[in-house]
Amino acid sequence: ISEHLAVILSLSVNDVPIMATARTIYRNWMNNLSMFGDLKRQNKFIRRILKQLSLPFAFNDAENQDVIKGSFYSLLIGILTDYHNAHVTHGLIFEKETWILFIKILIGICDQLFNYDFLGKFPKADASKLRQKSFDVCLSIVQLSGLADEDVWQIFQKYCSQWSRCYDFIKVWEDFIRMLFSELNNRLYKHESNSKFIQGGVYSTENPLSDSMLKFLFFKYLGLIDISQVQADGEIFQEFANT
Repeated sequence: ISEHLAVILSLSVNDVPIMATARTIYRNWMNNLSMFGDLKRQNKFIRRILKQLSLPFAFNDAENQDVIKGSFYSLLIGILTDYHNAHVTHGLIFEKETWILFIKILIGICDQLFNYDFLGKFPKADASKLRQKSFDVCLSIVQLSGLADEDVWQIFQKYCSQWSRCYDFIKVWEDFIRMLFSELNNRLYKHESNSKFIQGGVYSTENPLSDSMLKFLFFKYLGLIDISQVQADGEIFQEFANT
């Protein structure tokens, strides 16, 4: 069945109704992962689902503006919402291979939306919302993956450096920096922790985000920005200065 769903998700944007049906099937599967068997088999199917759900972001035959601005836009937003729910809700069972693939998928989606010419496709506000949501999901996945592997972070850093000239990326990045700094400040000076901050992904009340990992994330996220790219654009630099 999954092979047929992959073909459906690769169709033209004009076929968005059947693409939406495929997305619904995958969402139902993600909510019933136990039917795939043990955790190893579950991760195998999770990786397949995550990969295939990215296919609509290729914008195949994106010519029908009415469809693109309406139901197709809603489909893309919905898939990003599914991605968010997937890593927050099921991250505890993700294998390292699954996390790494998920990060690469979101980097690919973010880069596609970063480079895509939305002129005549989506209104400017909708294109901005779509990019910001993709960046938000990407940054969240990296944050909640618990990964500190240098090769993973090098790839992530490379793309974030390029995205630094995108206002939508800076807008999302600064939210994560503020959140990380606030939690770091609470722990260092108030000796307390925001319980909601540690929930999701590999973290839980039984496995909270450690102080050392919090510091690691803060300084890694702080270093994601290419200042030279930011300074080249007045609007982006102003947003950056407000962080």
